[in-house]
Amino acid sequence: MNRVSLYAFSFLLLFLTIACSQESRIDMSDTLVKSEDYFRELEEIDTTASAFDGKKEVKFRLMIDGHPSESEASTLFNDIMDVIAKYSNSDVWDYYNGYFDIKNYDNGVIYEGTKLIGEDLKVQLAIMTNNYKFIGESEHWKAQYSYKGTEKWEEEGRRKTYSNEDSYDFIIKYKGPLEELSSLQKLKYSYETISSSGDSTREFTEPPLTDTFSSSGSSKGGAKVAENEVIKVNVTWDDLEESFKLHNNK
Repeated sequence: MNRVSLYAFSFLLLFLTIACSQESRIDMSDTLVKSEDYFRELEEIDTTASAFDGKKEVKFRLMIDGHPSESEASTLFNDIMDVIAKYSNSDVWDYYNGYFDIKNYDNGVIYEGTKLIGEDLKVQLAIMTNNYKFIGESEHWKAQYSYKGTEKWEEEGRRKTYSNEDSYDFIIKYKGPLEELSSLQKLKYSYETISSSGDSTREFTEPPLTDTFSSSGSSKGGAKVAENEVIKVNVTWDDLEESFKLHNNK
């Protein structure tokens, strides 16, 4: 072995010896207990959980109320990394992989963060809740389409999956006095989104007891309703007909 190779080998051996020495001085279990105590003192954090596999993987969870933005989630994940590094008194993320998540009571895990050795932190949205209310009216009718949807991104082994569950409530209301509907014999109303539609028909042998009519439904795996959609509505009552559009009531 020539002198240059010997120097290179000696430097590599020294580097590995120092790295292993630093890693062995980190009491990860104690570090995680102190880190959990720190976050539990924060007003916006309900509780925490953590785990260490005894080798290279550190897991840390924050339980919160509400739904933070992706930017706020990224800040929380960086806070986790900084706090663990502080209590380990080392450059802990040079030696360990970090897997973090943020969870709330309504939706489960909503964000996931991954910090692998030698790589930057990666933040991924795990779940998104969509809650929209579309409203509009015509001369005689007004309507409301309420949409609730939950999108989930999950990982099964090495395969990433996506799912969507949603529900809707569609309500129309006659704007005039109920007495104007006393001779009503047939009512048909419908809605149409970009990806779905629905209609209902009511026939009356006696005067209706209400001026409000509704329909609802739910689905799994269907196309979601977008925030900026314009929903078309048509109402036919006996020989009269009106069409109008619903817009998101942001």
